Amino acid sequence: MISMQAQWNKAITEGKANWGKIFRSVRKVFKENKLREFHFKFIHRVVVTKKELFRFNIKPDSNWVYYGESDSIDHTFIECQFTKSFTQEVLQWFNVNNSSNLILNDEDVLFGFFSASNTRTKKLNYTLLFLHYHIYKRKLQNSSPPLQIIDFINKIKYKYKIEKIN
Repeated sequence: MISMQAQWNKAITEGKANWGKIFRSVRKVFKENKLREFHFKFIHRVVVTKKELFRFNIKPDSNWVYYGESDSIDHTFIECQFTKSFTQEVLQWFNVNNSSNLILNDEDVLFGFFSASNTRTKKLNYTLLFLHYHIYKRKLQNSSPPLQIIDFINKIKYKYKIEKIN
């Protein structure tokens, strides 16, 4: 059986992730328990997708909600054009609202950005994690229409207040 780290490293085209920093990031980035739980499941690749639900005869197919493509962790968070486009919209919004010009690779988007330790980096890492959680929850709920950037922005601004990230 292939390890979780090997599976992620295979999916990430830019290189190998810094797993020590990724595992330690749980305590540093956020306080909310459901996000900690999601982050743990995400980095360990145990987030349930329609692929697993189909395998256990819970869903009639393994197709993703929006485009009928086969669902999996890699597809949902790396390969899907919808997710890529939505992530770029969120990053563009983040850059404008935080006076930054960050360009992130797949690894940074998946696991966070660790080259600096400041409020903006913490805010970015929280935004990325909440982005994944938001996409995942909407997908599980079979929400239609697809995600709207304004919905995400309103939710993340509220989350910043709760987490006291300014």
